[in-house]
Amino acid sequence: MAAAVLVAATIVGVGWRRRQGRPRSVGAGGGGVSLLLFTTPTCSTCARVRELCATIDAPYREVDASVDLDRARAFDVWRAPTLFVLDEEGKPVWRATGVPKRADLEAAVTP
Repeated sequence: MAAAVLVAATIVGVGWRRRQGRPRSVGAGGGGVSLLLFTTPTCSTCARVRELCATIDAPYREVDASVDLDRARAFDVWRAPTLFVLDEEGKPVWRATGVPKRADLEAAVTP
């Protein structure tokens, strides 16, 4: 019985880890986009995403999710770093949790 639980937990954990850092589209993209990065003071990978955002041709804003809990909840952020591409109306059109690939982020901000 314990072995079955261990195997099931391992499968779930591996599946969860494989999805981290992978982008997912949450709407239609286009011109006039901006980046919204949720971080926390203890986040070890946030610096990598911050550096990536600085090299992308789109304005970006960083939000400390531990301070601005209302905004984090509004965007359903449960882990840092979480990066959004927002359309010109401020609606999320793309999301990645963890460190996204540069090519994926560039594709998301390109009209």
